[in-house]
Amino acid sequence: MQNIKTIAGTFTIGTYEIPKQYVCAKTPTITQKNDICEIVTYDQQITVNGHNYAPVLHQNCMQPEQITLYPLVIRQEHATLTVSDRYHTGHWKSGDDTQISDWRPKLMHRGCVPCTNCGRC
Repeated sequence: MQNIKTIAGTFTIGTYEIPKQYVCAKTPTITQKNDICEIVTYDQQITVNGHNYAPVLHQNCMQPEQITLYPLVIRQEHATLTVSDRYHTGHWKSGDDTQISDWRPKLMHRGCVPCTNCGRC
């Protein structure tokens, strides 16, 4: 387990063992070069001013055994923090309401019966 303190709070990687059958889009890492820090995590989610940014678990509807995890990426450059997940990108500013919490992958099914292969799940 590794912890890294940012201007928005403390993030961790390695607190959760990802199941072997899941394919990770990126390796969980903490990279620091000069004044730039990039965190790739599957362990936490962050809520900034009511907007939630979290890793994404995707199960292929046509091949359910294909499960892919897309990470939460936090990038701090000087006094700027950028948070990105699979679908959204947001910026943290000093004074923003922020909450960091644990995240665990959980498969959810939409319950469409009969299945029409629409791809929503």
